[in-house]
Amino acid sequence: MSLSILRKLRGRSVRELAVRARQLAAALGERLPWPGVGVPARTPVLRTADGVGGRRSAWARAAPSPTDAEWILARWPAECRQLVERADRALDGRFDLLGYHDLSFGRPIDWHLDPLTGRRAPLSHWSRIAHLDADRVGDHKVIWELNRHQHFVTFAQAYCLTANPRYARALAEQLAAWLDANPPKLGINWVSSLEVAFRAINWLWALHLTESAAVITPALRARAERALFLHARHLEVYLSTYYSPNTHLTGEALGLAYLGAALEDGAPTRRWRRLGLRILVDELARQVRPDGTYFEQATWYHRYTTDFYSHAALLSHRLGLGAAAELAAALDRLGAHLAHLTRPDGSTPLIGDDDGGRLLPLDWPAPDDFRSSVALVAAIRGHADLKCVAGSAPASLPWLLGRDAIEAYDRLVPVAPAAASIGFPDGGLYVMRGDWSRNASSLVVDGGPHGALSGGHAHADALAVDLTVCGVPFLVDPGTFTYSGVERDAFRATAAHGTLTLDGRSSSEPAGQFRWSTFAPAAVRRWIRTPAVDCFDGYHDGYLRLPVGARHERRILFVRPALWLMLDRVVSAGPHDASLRLQAAPSVSASLVDRHTARLVGPGADGPVELVVVVSGAAGTLHVESGAVSRCYGHRAEAPRLCYDFIAGPCTTVLTVLWPVADRGEPPAVEAVEVGGEAAAWAIRQGAVTAWVVDNPDGHDVSVASVQSRASLIWVMRAREAEDAPLQLFAAGADSATVRGLDVRARPGQGWIGGRWHDGRFTGEE
Repeated sequence: MSLSILRKLRGRSVRELAVRARQLAAALGERLPWPGVGVPARTPVLRTADGVGGRRSAWARAAPSPTDAEWILARWPAECRQLVERADRALDGRFDLLGYHDLSFGRPIDWHLDPLTGRRAPLSHWSRIAHLDADRVGDHKVIWELNRHQHFVTFAQAYCLTANPRYARALAEQLAAWLDANPPKLGINWVSSLEVAFRAINWLWALHLTESAAVITPALRARAERALFLHARHLEVYLSTYYSPNTHLTGEALGLAYLGAALEDGAPTRRWRRLGLRILVDELARQVRPDGTYFEQATWYHRYTTDFYSHAALLSHRLGLGAAAELAAALDRLGAHLAHLTRPDGSTPLIGDDDGGRLLPLDWPAPDDFRSSVALVAAIRGHADLKCVAGSAPASLPWLLGRDAIEAYDRLVPVAPAAASIGFPDGGLYVMRGDWSRNASSLVVDGGPHGALSGGHAHADALAVDLTVCGVPFLVDPGTFTYSGVERDAFRATAAHGTLTLDGRSSSEPAGQFRWSTFAPAAVRRWIRTPAVDCFDGYHDGYLRLPVGARHERRILFVRPALWLMLDRVVSAGPHDASLRLQAAPSVSASLVDRHTARLVGPGADGPVELVVVVSGAAGTLHVESGAVSRCYGHRAEAPRLCYDFIAGPCTTVLTVLWPVADRGEPPAVEAVEVGGEAAAWAIRQGAVTAWVVDNPDGHDVSVASVQSRASLIWVMRAREAEDAPLQLFAAGADSATVRGLDVRARPGQGWIGGRWHDGRFTGEE
């Protein structure tokens, strides 16, 4: 046994090893084949819709009827036009896949071709194909995306909307051609069980929506259904229990549940239904954390998971499969988390990997717009707060739910979620939001684990931030772009994210396309929400591995409605070359005001929005460099990136002020001040307003603006220059403070003080 195999087996449970052994034996049997192990010569004819024998499955009877075309056309005219145009391009052999547009796979379609590189995967047994070797097969993601056959569903939708038989004919011709070109178990399109599951689900929906189309003959349906039977058998044997027990496993389980529900009832289908649903329920405790975050720390895969469990809940409800309570509770948590991450413009930060795919695309919003998933949860669960985020019913909902459910959704009166700012402590994501209006400002900071399993879908983004100002995304996560080549590591490196690099190194370091050699999980000391100020205080030890180890600490204050102060502290025994980077969105322009100040301008709904960024401390220099942002796999756009280079000594703190200003308004003046002890402190002046921020993690006795305290973090703001002017105070990490000679104490166990001094009185916040 080779060393590489031993490494792969290390740490696996007996059950996982047994599963893997059975899978290896089955694959070997398919290649020989051994009697009874390979593909059977005959399979029963199974039915998904009216066809041979005139019988329909329970799923086909329960699924929404595709007969409301006139209502759908009237309700969603623009989306219907987009759908038909997309179907027309697919008729012409032009496909929009992932972030790529107008891809051609030849005529007839070559189902094994990567058109980006011209490479073609071999038609050998699936277990012999090295699908991750881009030099041999090209980008397997692009090949697989076509072979999910989501455009089959688009053909079927276009047929329903137009009654034009050419769409059903295209579906029939391409389905038959695919069956001819992809014999069971041969080729790259059988390598991934998840792709098998997605393809099966899309076939089922396409056949359901075209059940009235005469061109899809009983013979073709029977042939497709035999292939679906083989898809289910393949899934049952090659579940990703061993290889990728993440969204691969749950997506495959959903495929089994669909096939078990949609094919003719019998012992195999009942077994598939039970197995698929059991896996989905069993995986909840592992893959969905108690706070609703997905365990791989990737928002795109969180969206996948939300869709998987939404479809599982629909199947369970319509067919009486059970597990309603478990699925409902999961949807509540998944949907709430997704809603809180949604920016005011409807987009979502692409934290971690983004593979560009979708489970069942029934409409085509912007790739980073996940509101259709939020709307589906809102409709299933009747949550008015999720509807507040999702908005009116998207064009995907009528196909999944039917007209009655849409009318029920319409009757939901949107209510803003109870909290604007919120922390997800299990996943480590924290959202600082002003309110739920379309012009709201919000910041998301990643203070959680690196990512589950091998960390495969995580990025080196410990303590990174994503900032929206007045409804405009300004500072963003760069996304993913690709799963191969040098840009794979470039997009997931720390230098591409809104955080700190030391000595040119990433906080976590990769060891392959989906593995990491070192992890930098972040930890959060405190998370505080008050009516006026939110406070995040976290750190990570990813740089302890350096020859001279270091800790990165980050404290963020959000002063409502739209001011952020970010304090980055490096604690180390020696010096480091440090760089603080902030990646701007592609729609944002950046210009330097001086060596510490930059002005960012973005396109707001009511005109340009401006953000001034001031970085101070450690005698550094701010400059603008060229960065890149990907809103979807395969999409890449140039975007400016701010970089502040400095030398970090044993204990060095740098302050970043993020302050929106009026049109060409003066940037705030920021200067370091002495407050006593070894604390780092700054005064910030903008017009008549003066504010002070003190970073005092060692708890020295400090004094600033008539306030004395040992708090680890202090914020004081005075509205005018007079010494008796009203003060706003926030102090974290202390039980007491003295404000203009008055002793102020925190509530027992609270650990922070917040409030206002006015007319000789201090009024505290709760």
